[in-house]
Amino acid sequence: MMPAWYRRMNPRERLLSWIITGTIFLLLNLLILSWISGALGRARTELAGRTSALHQRTRPLDETRRMDPETSTDSQESCGSLRPA
Repeated sequence: MMPAWYRRMNPRERLLSWIITGTIFLLLNLLILSWISGALGRARTELAGRTSALHQRTRPLDETRRMDPETSTDSQESCGSLRPA
């Protein structure tokens, strides 16, 4: 069943209406996809920033463990035989 307004249209008007409808549909989809892509890009940038901040916070801890053999469990075992009794 076609609506009455669609039946009253001649073939040229029907073709033009389908072209306009398709164009609007395509533009709407492109708008939605660009919004999703932008949101993913912002989330990726934010995640990279958080990861970088986390690495900056944990790096000093790693360096102090390497410098101070007294606090490191691996170095205590290896240095245990070198300590005087």
